[in-house]
Amino acid sequence: MVVDEHDELPEATQREAELKRQIDDLQGQVTGLHQTREETNPELSSEFQILREKLITLQATGADRREAQYARIGESNPPRREQSP
Repeated sequence: MVVDEHDELPEATQREAELKRQIDDLQGQVTGLHQTREETNPELSSEFQILREKLITLQATGADRREAQYARIGESNPPRREQSP
């Protein structure tokens, strides 16, 4: 059976257009859900942001402390020289 590419192209184009429309619809629904969530409970949304910022700060502080600790370990244990026989 010979497949005619010209027959498939319009069907593929139609399918692509339908998928794009569905994606646009889903993105609109997600945006609507986010807006509804913020409107129904703005305190929760702002509390989430505050906690998120605290977490980021704590992560940065923890990373700084680890680096300082590694630096102290490196200072207290200088590299050893190999002794010649």
